[in-house]
Amino acid sequence: MMPSNNQSPEPERETEENSQSLTGPKKGKRLKVEDKRAEFEKITRQTPGDLDEECAFIQGKIEMVLSDANLSDLEKKQAIEELKRKLHNP
Repeated sequence: MMPSNNQSPEPERETEENSQSLTGPKKGKRLKVEDKRAEFEKITRQTPGDLDEECAFIQGKIEMVLSDANLSDLEKKQAIEELKRKLHNP
């Protein structure tokens, strides 16, 4: 893909059998790619949640459900019950 006038070139991706590296756009050097998902999942589990933030997040989702014109009253009620369960049973 050729960059337009104001775009940087995208890193060149390797073939599927060698998908663990990319070529950097500036110097053309190989960049190491690592899967850090497990590490971040562990950190997330060890980090205590903030109940006030979680409540505010759920309240925002409830407001979205209540204002959705495409949902019936029953669907709204069920969605709100599910959101409240998720808050109390993460």
